[in-house]
Amino acid sequence: MVDKACDNKTCMKSEECARYASWLNGNQDYKTFKGNEQKGCGQFIQK
Repeated sequence: MVDKACDNKTCMKSEECARYASWLNGNQDYKTFKGNEQKGCGQFIQK
């Protein structure tokens, strides 16, 4: 279980990230971390 999900689909690692997957699955405890098209956020969790 991911503590806090992430709704940032533009993060370059979003497809591999358990935080983004958790958000897609409806986790309401989320924020947007600082990942973008060029980098991941540093709070990435491999799924």
